[in-house]
Amino acid sequence: MTYEGSGAPPAELGFGVVCKADWLFDIAIRSNSCTLKRKDDYPPKKAQSLYGRPDVEYYMPEPHAENEEEFAVLGFGTSYPAYIVLTDDCAIEKCRGRKGWKPTDQVTLAPLGFPAKGDPKDLALISTLNRFPLPKDRHFATDYVVSLARAFQVDSRHIWTDARQLQPGFELLRRLDDETKDGLLQRWAAHTSRQGPLIGADNARKLFDIISALADTRSAEGIADQMVDLADAIWVYENGPLEAISGVHEEWHKTSQPPDLGGVTGDLKDRLEIVEMAVSQLIDALKALRGES
Repeated sequence: MTYEGSGAPPAELGFGVVCKADWLFDIAIRSNSCTLKRKDDYPPKKAQSLYGRPDVEYYMPEPHAENEEEFAVLGFGTSYPAYIVLTDDCAIEKCRGRKGWKPTDQVTLAPLGFPAKGDPKDLALISTLNRFPLPKDRHFATDYVVSLARAFQVDSRHIWTDARQLQPGFELLRRLDDETKDGLLQRWAAHTSRQGPLIGADNARKLFDIISALADTRSAEGIADQMVDLADAIWVYENGPLEAISGVHEEWHKTSQPPDLGGVTGDLKDRLEIVEMAVSQLIDALKALRGES
């Protein structure tokens, strides 16, 4: 599967939620972008005949005054059939407003396009860090590709009218299943910061090439596999029990009920033992390669 099996759309915005609105665009700045000034002097009669309302605002290229708080800028972009949220859930909570605060900050989205003729057969390959496949499944009959390189941001005040209510016309369509969501998170981390298990696997392959050329292929295979295992173990630790602490801490402050300390530390211990084992095995393999006891 690619998406959650429920036919109902998600109830809230979050990482990995597919959405759409007719005013969403992949926006970029070009060398001929310029500041725009808001105008409200359109002739009322002409506005009524053309647009069905007398009060029409528009923008014209014009320098802004130094004391203006917000600048409008001419951008260039394309509309897409849908978009996916790349902002993590904790930041989303802040963006939509909490504890009586109004929505603030910006939400990062990436457009969903269609597979291109020049795409490799397997878009999950490490060579395609800027694109992530969302193949159709029995619940959503469209093949999409997330264009991570075209990510853009949207003002949160135009997504939510208040802390819970989405703006009219902003539709939530689907939510990724857990496996696909984790895959997208890995690709996004690799694309933006060259971090995470995908980059670990790529560097393990490069070390395999080095060891194979200078020592022996058998040692290279074992070390590369253990490097991948360690990268995966660290990723699960960081995005599992370590990330869960944030949710436990927030719930504690919401309800004033003390969290289960044993459960929190137990999950950390269990996952750290797996990381420790992966580290130990890799160290032993590296020692053996260097002839150390």
